[in-house]
Amino acid sequence: LQGRRRLLGNLHPDTLTSINNLATLLSGTGRSEEAEGLYQEALEGCRKTLGEDDLDTLFSEDNLGALLFREGRPGDAEPYFRRAQQGLSKKLGALDPEALRCEDNLAVTLMALERLDEAEPLLRNAVEGFRQILGEEHPDTLVAQANLQALLEEIEERDSALWR
Repeated sequence: LQGRRRLLGNLHPDTLTSINNLATLLSGTGRSEEAEGLYQEALEGCRKTLGEDDLDTLFSEDNLGALLFREGRPGDAEPYFRRAQQGLSKKLGALDPEALRCEDNLAVTLMALERLDEAEPLLRNAVEGFRQILGEEHPDTLVAQANLQALLEEIEERDSALWR
């Protein structure tokens, strides 16, 4: 990374990819605080260099959202997941697996924020999309189905509590 910074500069796309990769490595080894700073740097650099709608920018949004969610900060993660989901759906199409994964991430984040009614249509769409393009037995389909099932159980619990 230091070599790329020196040779290419901090805002070169290859440098930004290296920053993002290092953040992913640090995140995977429990060094979340360092990873968050690097993900932020990569995202800001992508926005400046590549633009808001570039795929690398959108994937950086998703990466930062995922880290924040794993750190128990769903409220902070939501805007990153939302921008990633909307941008990837627009850029790649609503039925692209990456766009659907972001939609699932956003829905799970909304569940964590107890915004169940917002999460439900997103999860239903993700499940249907994964079924359509990847099939019933694909791991992404199964994860989205499990998330939808958990959501429906939460909604049922909430609704039955209202009638007690």
